[in-house]
Amino acid sequence: MLSVSIYQFIKLILKIDMNRYVIGIDTGGTFTDGVLLHYGTRKVVSAAKSLTTRDDLKKGVIKVLKKLDIKEDYNIKLVGISSTLATNSVAEGKARKVGLILIGYDKDLVESYGLIDKLSTRELAFFQGGHNAQGAEANPLDKSAISKWVQDNKDKVDAIAISSYFSPLNPEHEEKAFNIVQEHSDLPVVMAHQLSTKLDSIKRAATASINASLVAVMQDFIQAVQYSLKDLGIEAPLMIVRGDGTLMPYTEAVKKPVETVLSGPAASAIGGRFLSNNGSSLVIDVGSTTTDMALVKDSRVVISEEGAKVGNTETAVEAAKIRTLSIGCDSRIGYNEKKELTVGPDRVRALSQMAMHHEHVAEEIRNLNKGTFIKQNPFDTEYWYLHRPLEEEIFNSLSDKQKKVVELIQEPISLSDLMKKMGVFHPSHLSMGDFIQQGKLECASLNPSDLLHVEGAMDMWDRETAKAATDYYCNIYRTNRKDFIKSVFDKF
Repeated sequence: MLSVSIYQFIKLILKIDMNRYVIGIDTGGTFTDGVLLHYGTRKVVSAAKSLTTRDDLKKGVIKVLKKLDIKEDYNIKLVGISSTLATNSVAEGKARKVGLILIGYDKDLVESYGLIDKLSTRELAFFQGGHNAQGAEANPLDKSAISKWVQDNKDKVDAIAISSYFSPLNPEHEEKAFNIVQEHSDLPVVMAHQLSTKLDSIKRAATASINASLVAVMQDFIQAVQYSLKDLGIEAPLMIVRGDGTLMPYTEAVKKPVETVLSGPAASAIGGRFLSNNGSSLVIDVGSTTTDMALVKDSRVVISEEGAKVGNTETAVEAAKIRTLSIGCDSRIGYNEKKELTVGPDRVRALSQMAMHHEHVAEEIRNLNKGTFIKQNPFDTEYWYLHRPLEEEIFNSLSDKQKKVVELIQEPISLSDLMKKMGVFHPSHLSMGDFIQQGKLECASLNPSDLLHVEGAMDMWDRETAKAATDYYCNIYRTNRKDFIKSVFDKF
């Protein structure tokens, strides 16, 4: 498929009439941003920022669009969107759970070379089949074994990816496995040969696995944007920024969401080029969940020959040469078993932000430093809450313990209080790991955004709560506020 740069596409679609406008939307882990650009003058007419409403993405998108003050006589010719949602899902390990069917792969070889961790999922199934380097069948496909595995595991995963050895040369076994999966389940199914023609079997399988995990995430995002545009009566082509900085129709993005991994970082690189008017530069974007670095050379984003890489996950997707680190302004601050400071990789909501919306959180955290310092625990400053109401079918499938936890986290509750009410001594005993990974359960804890409030560099949320939480951490780990804050930012 022909790919064009953002600039070329807009120039083409606007043709000679330059008195038209373009809307740009970027939805990140914490903020949703929007701009209204007059293309003829290349001037930003208005810009807006709003918190990303993770429980219902369209709320945040609509709020931003309304802030842009779009006049009725404005001729909106294009809506371009980028998002870090796919990148963040991979970086945080919060994408949907995927079952990966590997056909013709040597299990012992994959394990002995330590390649399991490169496949982006632990739900692996190896089956006889696959082809050789000439595209001829190496072994017959074990259809009965695949059928049994699908029936046994369809309720344990959210999507299925299929990768067969040398499938770019002959996809026959992937297609047969695809039909078997569809016969026994209604789960989203992804075939590796449709995403990559490269012969690197591990990267191709990882790409299929990530794509399958992101289908639902991208569908939710696209639907939110479409609903928002319709609500405001905006009719214009909707395009998504690929990871290589080019544009793709939204219909293609829904089918191949893995190609939007690094969409946000690629858009940042292009934005850096636009704002700096410098054709060769290093653009660094520190976001809420990740920090992204991209190279711009001769006014173009440099493309990686090796494919997109997010954290430790390598893919076969062509993308900008971007290094994404799982650390940002909303990364969790903590200490490991050796009492060493850690920042990230998972994202948590800022306590200062949580306190703005829940008075009991502000009161509880501020009271922590007023009591005795005998039983201090970092779990006192971590809050769990339900991201959105659970569907009845999902709730009924839970264990009695999980149902009780869900009932207790309808409103934010400190992890210490939650464990006390559940009669357990460690968060793992609550059996909510899958809920956190799938984004159904959100966590709030001390993060760099809180520290920026303490230092006065940010003034958006509850500074006093941020100070109280920071001082409590300092008391636990025997340090002072100044040194603690410095050590956190030194981690960056």
